[in-house]
Amino acid sequence: MTPRSSQTRFFRAAVALILLAGWAAYHNIFSAPFVFDDLPAIVENPSIRHLWPLTSLHPPAGGSGVSGRPLVNISLAVNYALGGLHPWGYHLFNLAIHLLAAAVLFGVVRRTLAGRGLEPAGALALSATLIWVLHPLLTESVTCSVQRTESLMGLFYLLTLYGFLRYAAAGSWFWGGVSVLACLLGMATKEAMVTAPVMVGLYDRTFLAGSFRAAWRRRRAYYAGLAATWLLLAFLVLSGGGSRGRAAGFGLGVTPGHYLLTQAWAIPHYLRLAVWPYPLVLDYGTYVATWAEAWLPGLFVCALLAATAWLLFQPAAQASRRALGFCGAWFFLILAPSSSVVPLVAQTVAEHRMYLPLAALIVLGVGAAYRGLGRSGLIASLAVASGCGVLTLARNADYLSAKAIWSDTVKHWPKNGRAYGGLGLALAAENRVPEAIACYRTGLQLSPGDADLESDLGCAYRLEGNPPEAIAAFHRAIRLRPDFAEAYNNLGDAQLAGRDPAAAVASLRTAVKIAPDFAEAHYNLGIALAAAGRPAEAAMAYARAVALNPGYAEANYNWGNVLVALGRPDEAAARFARAVRIQPEYAEAENNWGNVLRSQGRSAAAIDHFRRASELRPDSAEFHFNWANALADAGRWDDARAHYDAAARLRLDLPQARFNFGLALAKAGRLPAAAEQLRRAIALQPDWAVAHEDLGRILRALGESEAGAAELQRAEHLRRKAAP
Repeated sequence: MTPRSSQTRFFRAAVALILLAGWAAYHNIFSAPFVFDDLPAIVENPSIRHLWPLTSLHPPAGGSGVSGRPLVNISLAVNYALGGLHPWGYHLFNLAIHLLAAAVLFGVVRRTLAGRGLEPAGALALSATLIWVLHPLLTESVTCSVQRTESLMGLFYLLTLYGFLRYAAAGSWFWGGVSVLACLLGMATKEAMVTAPVMVGLYDRTFLAGSFRAAWRRRRAYYAGLAATWLLLAFLVLSGGGSRGRAAGFGLGVTPGHYLLTQAWAIPHYLRLAVWPYPLVLDYGTYVATWAEAWLPGLFVCALLAATAWLLFQPAAQASRRALGFCGAWFFLILAPSSSVVPLVAQTVAEHRMYLPLAALIVLGVGAAYRGLGRSGLIASLAVASGCGVLTLARNADYLSAKAIWSDTVKHWPKNGRAYGGLGLALAAENRVPEAIACYRTGLQLSPGDADLESDLGCAYRLEGNPPEAIAAFHRAIRLRPDFAEAYNNLGDAQLAGRDPAAAVASLRTAVKIAPDFAEAHYNLGIALAAAGRPAEAAMAYARAVALNPGYAEANYNWGNVLVALGRPDEAAARFARAVRIQPEYAEAENNWGNVLRSQGRSAAAIDHFRRASELRPDSAEFHFNWANALADAGRWDDARAHYDAAARLRLDLPQARFNFGLALAKAGRLPAAAEQLRRAIALQPDWAVAHEDLGRILRALGESEAGAAELQRAEHLRRKAAP
């Protein structure tokens, strides 16, 4: 066997091991729900509902994880097209990204070590990559669906470097093109990609060319192409208003100085988690470090930066020192866009930022272990990788329910008011509303100006059946953030519950004015307009909601209801049919579809829809009643009796079931049976004049003149008694 074929077999086996190890550590994530930034970026993101036209895939503003990151938004749209809002597909996509990134990292590290003549390069690269792919510090980047912003950017970053290595080794313009394309795609994924061209140049200077001048002289066309990718990033940043997300940090008191102070605390914290990954925290909120907390860690960071600069600028003959400096530069440069002086108040500290920087630390650690312990160091590294896999598996278990991950966050970072909000949402979803309200109140004590917490508190009061408190909370949220479309939407819903449709219409019109693509607000506006007696306007609001979200079953259903009120039964039937196609177990839509068909004299067709509705909701008296009416229309008396009986049994206050059955039997000439049903209707509602009158007529037809006359007299007496 030739050395080359042996290396190929080792490479394939190593990649297979990396992929299998990564799968084993993350195989339990597929049922994890959407949490935290997943909600605005996926669940509440209307732009991912279609794949065409491409212009409709423009990421929404408002601080969600996809703002200004079109490639991430497109990837989410692909997920939605394949599986809707089922989380498993998003998790599978994220895991695939992570495993591909690990395979590319292995290639980069192996080629780098082999190029420096370090042996065994393959074993060292495999050990480092296994620790990286299994390290629990990366779980947030992989398990939180929208954090593919970090992992996908990391994949493109590594591909940029790997393509460059292949290009530099063979002079292949194909690989040079792969590198530039990967860099371009990374710029459309996350802003931290801005450092990739610089990092490639630094790699070239450190490991290949010896100086920046020589690197430029040899590969100037390639570097020009790489630098051109910055134009796309500049366009995306400027089109987003010059900053991404909620860069309102200055208004919240998070100045560049405060932010820098916080990063002085955060960077040593990340380093500690790289060595001892416990406790991990999903969300640190808008934590700002004090001088007392940050001065000593800050001195440590300054020392590390100074050491990195000193090592980088060693003479070319000091290759080992330069390599150490490159590792330090990798760590600091990739962190720099998010961990320097630019206030990112959505998260001042975030563990997912360590996705790529961690790789340099692990390579250094594995190299030090091998240098100090020889092959025993490789065995120790594999043992560390195994331990990391166990910890990652355990950490992923925390993500299997929203309540579990937010309880863990509150436990380990109790100063974060937003974490109490996340826990409150999880408790409210389990209908534990009083506990949810307590969480929101605690969160507001920690973060008194948090409009989201006020809005969530209002939603909890709404669930509790307390519209006045809900309305007050939504008003507080709006005072804190006047352009808060979701709070206006929730306010309108609470005003509807408080029986004030006119106020609800005003609030919901404000919501859709602020956020024209807010499908739920258009839907609620339709409900409010219908309640206000304005069905034509309600139909337009529902139509807009469906246009924004074609998979909105409830909007189709309610649109159908107002079309019935407008006397447009064919269009109404089409809406009910669409609702059922979207949500096959939508019993109410099946029932109302049947009602439309029966009103058109198509009782035979209506029977199937009433049957389906009753099978889905066997406890619904209304559905059995409607089914019975359609069966009676078709002359299927025995079948109709069974469902009239079921309707009356389910609702003792539903004499209409007996009455209708009696009339149907009378129409068919079955007068004794009709009289029995009308008597049962009267037993349920003794003062029903119409039932007494019809029973009297049937009794007369049966030859029971005296009894018939008594019933007719009773009917007349009840009418006089009810007259004003």
